[in-house]
Amino acid sequence: MAIVDDHAAIAAGLRRRQSERYPGLRPLKIGKAPLKTVIVARSGNLPVGDHMTEMRAWLAEQNIEERELIMLHVLNFRIVFRATFDTADQADRFTAQFGDRRTHFL
Repeated sequence: MAIVDDHAAIAAGLRRRQSERYPGLRPLKIGKAPLKTVIVARSGNLPVGDHMTEMRAWLAEQNIEERELIMLHVLNFRIVFRATFDTADQADRFTAQFGDRRTHFL
C-alpha cells in the first residue's frame, strides 16, 4: 500500500468510495457555508403526496436543488416537512413560498 501525501487525492478517493457505496448520494460542498434546514408546517387538507409534488414542482421552476425534503409527522391537522438547502437564500425563498408563522429555522 502506497502512502498518499496529497490531500486532493485522498478526498477524491473518499468521494469515489462513497459514491460507489451510496449511488444516489450527492457530495457536500466543502468550503462553503453550512447547509440551511427549515421546518415547514402545511395544512392537512391535501394528501402528503400532493404537498410534496407542489413543493418539488416549485423548486424545479426556481432551479433550486434541495438536499433533503421529507415529511416529519402530522400534528394538529398540520403536515410538517423538513427541507435542507445548500444556501440560506434558497431556504429563505422556499420558506417565503411555503412557510407560515410556525416555520422554524435550524
